[in-house]
Amino acid sequence: MKKITAPHYIFILILAFLGYFALYLGISKPLTLGEIDRLYNQKVALTKSGDGSRIFIFAGSNGRFSHSCAVISKDLDRYCGNLSIAAGVGLDFLLASYEPNFRRGDVIYMPMEFQQYMVSKEAMYSGPENPILFKKNFSLLWSLGIERTLHAAFFANENYFVQGATEMLLQKKGIHRRFTEASVNAYGDQQGHTPQLAVEYSSFLNSVHEEIPNLTLTANSYANQILKAFLIRAKTKGVIVVGGLPTTFVGTEIPLATLSFLKKMYEDAGQKFLVLDNNSQYEKQYFFDKPYHLNVIYQSVHSHKIAEMLRSVGEK
Repeated sequence: MKKITAPHYIFILILAFLGYFALYLGISKPLTLGEIDRLYNQKVALTKSGDGSRIFIFAGSNGRFSHSCAVISKDLDRYCGNLSIAAGVGLDFLLASYEPNFRRGDVIYMPMEFQQYMVSKEAMYSGPENPILFKKNFSLLWSLGIERTLHAAFFANENYFVQGATEMLLQKKGIHRRFTEASVNAYGDQQGHTPQLAVEYSSFLNSVHEEIPNLTLTANSYANQILKAFLIRAKTKGVIVVGGLPTTFVGTEIPLATLSFLKKMYEDAGQKFLVLDNNSQYEKQYFFDKPYHLNVIYQSVHSHKIAEMLRSVGEK
């Protein structure tokens, strides 16, 4: 048997890397990651629009489903853009994309999901945005550091390739997700999540018991490090950041330690943390398909309250 030498190993390794990257670049996930990419492009465009003291909503899917910039913009006669995509999309990635376009006097309202404050570095570096960054915005990826770049470069695995091939086939057959970027309005708000469609999820919602974490236990999370640095930079730039609570079920206990922690984190950076009288809590029947997602009617109800709360923040 012919002995395999070191040069042969190196040649085989190079072929393996080339094969991996050929598959990674050639296979996409149009029904899942494709939607995130299209939403992301819309959101970045929103940060470049509008005049005067603008308002932006920035959270996970709670921001998209439970908040309406269309309502807030009309109530306050100010430009409003909903920058929310999903909680699993990296906070570092989104802030690096949006922040350069924020202007002095802008107001960023952040009713982030509680879990977003708990994200570790490993989890953030493993987010669904990795293929988007690696394939379409490598310069931004590189600016996030070599460790982040390597995670994105080697994000794909066997499951990714199988799922990607499946999604590409389903797309060719005309199959689409329940909600896509096409159901998001020009303000960036989710639309179409009506009470009628919510009936399908009522049994599930009734079975859910929310437990809100004590965020002091993960006070030094990587997400909080990213957020604190952003809050300080925003203050220096003259951008007003207002922390808030995500929408949750009536009766769900919000630990006082969590409220105190969030208030202190925002205020220590010279920013604000504001809470509605109802703590952004609503009956289960007013939600759509999961916690954090109000139906479209109560999305408007909640947004009128948020608009009133933000009325005196910033200048028109």
